[in-house]
Amino acid sequence: MRRLHEQTERARDFYNNIMDEFDQDITSSVKKYATEEVLAELWQNKINGKRDPRISVDDGEEDETFRETKGKVADMKRDLSNALLLALHSTIRHGREESVRNKARRDTAKRLLRKVETANALILDLLGQVRGGREHCVALVSELDELKALIDPDNHKDIYKTEADDVDDNAPSAGNDEYDD
Repeated sequence: MRRLHEQTERARDFYNNIMDEFDQDITSSVKKYATEEVLAELWQNKINGKRDPRISVDDGEEDETFRETKGKVADMKRDLSNALLLALHSTIRHGREESVRNKARRDTAKRLLRKVETANALILDLLGQVRGGREHCVALVSELDELKALIDPDNHKDIYKTEADDVDDNAPSAGNDEYDD
């Protein structure tokens, strides 16, 4: 879950940066002259990493920038999908002792995992829709923010504890969590 939390933060920052770049490039000067359809087409060109075929520019450097953007979008989609999949296939460790506290912690972890399953479906759907319009990217960033808050280790310190932490509740976690991922 910690890896998913970190990847969610990276993805949120990445998609926010894409929207900021788009807003700086397009919205500030072009928006007042363009229709919604033209703005949507410009967004799709940015995300798809291609120039409008009606434009003939002999600038290979710009073409490289377009390809680089397309590659980064594909890489982020893959990395986030993999992190979600890894979290969904993580297992919840059972302690040696089945105390009431350990059972409650495990039940909480199971509920959290079910919430991540729901978020997974929503986020994967939005990842596929991001190319369709900036509004989908806004929705994706919103879902990523919600997932990030949901799985934040600072909000779930008890279920991210290791068995060693149970011995001394004041001891810092060794970086492992209740999940094996």
